[in-house]
Amino acid sequence: MPVISPITTGVELAMQLPRPFALSAVDALLRSGKADRRAIRAASAEYAGRPGIRQAGEILQYADRRAESPGESWLRLRLIDAGFGKPELQFRVRGRTRDYRIDTAYPKPIDNQRLGLEYDSDRWHSSDREQARDETRRKELGTLGWHIIPVHRTDLWGSYPALELAVGAFLCTWPRLPRRW
Repeated sequence: MPVISPITTGVELAMQLPRPFALSAVDALLRSGKADRRAIRAASAEYAGRPGIRQAGEILQYADRRAESPGESWLRLRLIDAGFGKPELQFRVRGRTRDYRIDTAYPKPIDNQRLGLEYDSDRWHSSDREQARDETRRKELGTLGWHIIPVHRTDLWGSYPALELAVGAFLCTWPRLPRRW
């Protein structure tokens, strides 16, 4: 795809790529600082009636520069598609001795617990040492009233809706199934 301007590229990506890749691409563009969501949304008005513009409108509604990886974008889209609403991104939690940041959070307490989801990529969370560190972090967040669900690439791209069912069980909400991608 030819790059004309970052804003035009954002609209084209949102229109042309499959939904999960469209969202992660626009999130990355926003994170780069080359364009902002309002400018891309405004520019998308010029594409009225073109194929993919409806998808672009949806993607631009969900796009967020706070997503730090494609996996976080894909996770957010799965949660939105399941009917759980837009989660908070990079949610800060003040601990007793340190602060934490949760990739994706539903901070409204349910039975004195809040829900956080952490995208654990293969690159940064696969060694035994990294997995032990992640488990310690989840336990520490648990003492602060957070239930953390670790999410891996296979959880996002597999065909079984285990992720949606786990989140729905915690939020006491039946997920909208089947998912759209």
